[in-house]
Amino acid sequence: MMILVGTASWADKSLVDSGKFYPPDVTSPEARLRYYASQFPLVEVDSSYYAMPLPATTQQWAERTPDHFIFNVKAFRLFTGHQTQPRVFPKDIQETLGLPVTQNVYYRDLPEEVQKGVVGSVLPGAGAAACRGQARRGAFSVCALDDGG
Repeated sequence: MMILVGTASWADKSLVDSGKFYPPDVTSPEARLRYYASQFPLVEVDSSYYAMPLPATTQQWAERTPDHFIFNVKAFRLFTGHQTQPRVFPKDIQETLGLPVTQNVYYRDLPEEVQKGVVGSVLPGAGAAACRGQARRGAFSVCALDDGG
């Protein structure tokens, strides 16, 4: 059995503000991710719990890290039974719902077509980062759902 160790974010405020982890010249989010990935084999992406990551963003994460690096992408809160405000959904889903963007909703309360739309929106966003490394190791990841595997 292999145990991998990482942190809950490469951009955690306490990690950045401590001045003890990142070299002084590593100041941009891109540089921090690159440096972090040179020190740890994986990271938890906590931000995906609060809002669905855009496919372009996760593609950039994947491009900035080695092939073996693992992103442990936290499930979007709507899928974990927690309340969610439509303001964090993609615009097309917000429009389909037609609810105030600050009204709390639960997955079980959404019409089936919206449930499918939300799932379809989050998989491509999380997939680019999550599928790297994990698929080769046989670990469950979003890509197992995204690519039909």
